[in-house]
Amino acid sequence: MMKLLNNNLFRLSLVLLVITSAGSTLTAQTRNVSWLHGLGQNGTAWDEMEVIFRDEKLMITDASDISIGYESEEGVQVAQDDAVIISDPNGIVIGHSMGGVVARAIDDDPTDQRDFGGIITVGTPNNGAAIANSLLNGDVANATNFACNSMLAGPTSEIPIVPINLQGFTVGMICNGVNNFIVPLIEGQTNQSAQDLAVGSDVITNLSGQISGIPQVAIWGNERSPVHWRLLSSLASENENDTEWMDRARNFRTLYNVYSIAHTSVAVVTGIIGFFNAAAWKTTIVETYKAVQWRKGVKWLDNSEGYWNELIDCASTRTETVTFYQSGEVNCLDFGFTGSPQWIACVQQYCDPYPYCTQEPINYSVEIVLNGASDGFICKDSQIGTVATEDIYEADQANHSEEVIHINVEREIRRILDDPSSFFYTQ
Repeated sequence: MMKLLNNNLFRLSLVLLVITSAGSTLTAQTRNVSWLHGLGQNGTAWDEMEVIFRDEKLMITDASDISIGYESEEGVQVAQDDAVIISDPNGIVIGHSMGGVVARAIDDDPTDQRDFGGIITVGTPNNGAAIANSLLNGDVANATNFACNSMLAGPTSEIPIVPINLQGFTVGMICNGVNNFIVPLIEGQTNQSAQDLAVGSDVITNLSGQISGIPQVAIWGNERSPVHWRLLSSLASENENDTEWMDRARNFRTLYNVYSIAHTSVAVVTGIIGFFNAAAWKTTIVETYKAVQWRKGVKWLDNSEGYWNELIDCASTRTETVTFYQSGEVNCLDFGFTGSPQWIACVQQYCDPYPYCTQEPINYSVEIVLNGASDGFICKDSQIGTVATEDIYEADQANHSEEVIHINVEREIRRILDDPSSFFYTQ
């Protein structure tokens, strides 16, 4: 009798174990997740990440729905209506960039019957995208023109014009560089999404004033400097390489600097000769002009990240007073071409007799541009916003374009899902 009872208990234990195991598997497999892409992307943007977590966490996602995506250029309301969401009070929506705004808009809309339990935003402009404002107010167009004029100044000062081409990378490509940042993400000034995502827009203002009743966390991308070249590299290579444009820009900077130094050297020599043969000063003027023109390209390349950070409103400035002192000879051409008022003033102040000049301390103010933390497109503060009700997560070295596939974004999503104290915990 006791043996029979033990056998029955053993069988019952096996049955309970099977039921418990089945129940655990069912729980793991019924955690639905909906992946929303960003502006200028399509439904395949999240595919790689979706496969990783479908296999690892057994999350249910309708792959056919993922490939559909939604219209991202017609504004947040249209995107909200078109977005495919798996309605589940225990479900999660993970939205990249504009996708995070769309998820929040659905959650905030009392007439929208789609239900989900939590939102994870990735690189989302929760407080608005300042680049949209810069596009709409013309700052992007002005920045593009300035970049083009700066880079063309040197080559066009030569007769004949010097054709600059490094490894298939032309000056014209740099001229259009800012547009290459924008076009894949914001199609134009008439784009309703650009207007909806701008800082201060009705959409952003309304969402910023709302506190959601569901858990929300933010993953923010923190790209390394130079953020603009890395972002453009990722866009141009479909996220295969984030250094190509950075390397090319460095090569261009070297080339432009060589031209500038070469012309400056000729100007110095002919300037000295000019005291014995005034005709040489004509060459000095021409060579100084060319040196200055090539220098414009050098300065633009040196400061281009600062210009870009001003467009995305991730820059701040600091004014410092610098004392420049160097004993020995001073080159008055640093203050202007030979014969210019600045050059004459330099000679009178430092040189007696010319060209033997000693330099005294000079104090001048310099405005330094400080680059703020961002993913190259959206500033840290906006990515975090005021909506996160749980921890903030940093995806280091991830720019805006590559956030949908970056290993550090994958790591942060995993950290969120692995936290047993969080709503997002998924076994």
